[in-house]
Amino acid sequence: MNLYDPVRGKARRKELGLSAARLANLCGVSATAIYKYESGELRPSFLTSVRLAHHLRVSIAELVEQVVQDPADDNDGRAVLIKAIYAAEALRHETQGSGRILMAKADANAAEKDRAAFEARGL
Repeated sequence: MNLYDPVRGKARRKELGLSAARLANLCGVSATAIYKYESGELRPSFLTSVRLAHHLRVSIAELVEQVVQDPADDNDGRAVLIKAIYAAEALRHETQGSGRILMAKADANAAEKDRAAFEARGL
């Protein structure tokens, strides 16, 4: 399941007047990857999604599709997603005032655990 909404990502990039190449450079990916994210052909990793949200100046929640979950399903995936959104928002607020990219300060172990949980759930 791909939670990244390519329409929202592309619209926001264009709204900010960013080229795909510039956004790619800021996020540490190729321009081709940005085009593939925006076409829905490729899904960004969790960390790349955090970087995209940061450089597009939006929350992670604004870059993901609305997912309707069957109430009969367990809520483990929702808990992981909520935790990831709060972590990304904390990082976003931390980096806004300084003007520097502080992605290195993100807890790599927590990000890896969240990424693994997302992949295990097919998100």
